[in-house]
Amino acid sequence: MENIEKANKLTINRIQENLTVKTTKTAFLRMIFPPTLRHGERSSLVDFIFDSDPSFQNIRSIFVNGNIIRNTKKTAYSRASQEVLNFIAENMNNNSCLIDMKELLYKNLPYLDYETIDRLKATDNDVYPENFRKILDNSVDYYHKLTCLILWAVFGERINCINFSFDSGEKILKAPNIYRYADVIEYFNSNMKFIEDVESVEFIMISGIRWLTDDERVDIMRKLIDHNIKINIIISDANSSENIMKGMKNPDRAYISLPISIEMWKEFCLKNSGLVKLKISHFPILHSYYSFNMKNNKSSVFYILYTYGNIRYRRRLTQKIDTSSEYYQNMKEEFNYLWETSD
Repeated sequence: MENIEKANKLTINRIQENLTVKTTKTAFLRMIFPPTLRHGERSSLVDFIFDSDPSFQNIRSIFVNGNIIRNTKKTAYSRASQEVLNFIAENMNNNSCLIDMKELLYKNLPYLDYETIDRLKATDNDVYPENFRKILDNSVDYYHKLTCLILWAVFGERINCINFSFDSGEKILKAPNIYRYADVIEYFNSNMKFIEDVESVEFIMISGIRWLTDDERVDIMRKLIDHNIKINIIISDANSSENIMKGMKNPDRAYISLPISIEMWKEFCLKNSGLVKLKISHFPILHSYYSFNMKNNKSSVFYILYTYGNIRYRRRLTQKIDTSSEYYQNMKEEFNYLWETSD
């Protein structure tokens, strides 16, 4: 039984730490396990997941630390709460809980990145059962992988009790995942942690003037340039976007006009010739687009959807996709088309 301890280096506690979710154990469990898991006559089996009752504190602690208990000092380990594991497996396999769990992760963890998922996956890479390893390796959906890894953190060597079939969620897997505003600065900072892997960065914006006037964005631009990273920028001409801008301007805020923005960008490009290239699109720009092209093939696209009548930048919708998404190539083709057709 000693191998059970080795099979659970990845625990729910470790997952929470890697996702940098700062909350209580109880709150985190409610963030990752769907309420549909708690139903039927035996719902009391999983009360410790959903209730904050202090009487469940001990079993919660065991659960989030791998669901392993030590029976004797050195030799014997076993799964705690075997009945709970049977109940969870039964509901995951026979109801919609597996799909509900993935949807819940979409909702509560809107900013997953490949580095975090790869790091979590690697934790127990040497002990995954072959069938489970194939599920992880063949999945291109981060939330699918995270669902699998959370259940592994609880079930360990009993993971084959779960039938990881997401067939009924096919539409969920294929549909783009759009969220309330996620910070573009966070996207840039996360991609620039290993700046030596960045080959180039692409921008599509209406005016993008904040990248020349906002200190935090200016610092990012300077860091990219100082590391000799190529930057390709597409902004809109004044005529094609004037009406679009009217529907999104905050009347209490001062704006730099589009013609002046274009001149400021041209001046910036002259100062940084060879690295920064600018093109002016005559098509209306309907979303902001940022793309990191990486030498390690872990490229990604982050874009912000403009919505008419919305004057609050942080109320816009965002999406982050990488090369595993069927939509990634669509976005790259749009950038290439605009680049070829712009002046």
